[in-house]
Amino acid sequence: MSIESMLMFILTLILIPVLLIASNDTLFFVVLGAILAFSALKSIHSTLFGSDTEYDDAEPGVLEEIEDLINFDLNKFKVLYKNSKSILVIVFFIYCMFYINLMWLKLLCAFVIVYWLGNINHNLKVDSNNEFKDTIPGLLVFSVDLSSLILISICAYNKLFVF
Repeated sequence: MSIESMLMFILTLILIPVLLIASNDTLFFVVLGAILAFSALKSIHSTLFGSDTEYDDAEPGVLEEIEDLINFDLNKFKVLYKNSKSILVIVFFIYCMFYINLMWLKLLCAFVIVYWLGNINHNLKVDSNNEFKDTIPGLLVFSVDLSSLILISICAYNKLFVF
């Protein structure tokens, strides 16, 4: 299989589901809400009980060899990935604001959006491999994750059962 056909296969494998999710707002809400809820639950669990898994990072020399081989900076790709993930989360919570009627829930949603904007700002400024969660207090991460779970559950109820 040539490289072009393999890239088209991977692009098709990724692009078609993304386009399907983006074309239907309810599917977008359900899929992204489930992903964010599981991510928030995992983060809350690791904050309360500590993380049990230790990730084996590849040797730094191997990553440098791969970067030299393909002539591409993997750190820039990592920043791009993190920022696109943060933008997608911000879009999700802006979408959630349409299904919230109470002012304090809208303020809670704004709090979560500001956190993710800070995440983007931090990713653009810092070139190191540490994550935004490692540089801020654990209580803030816990409150953002708990707020996200509350907002997702209230918005899901309002979107799927009330409206």
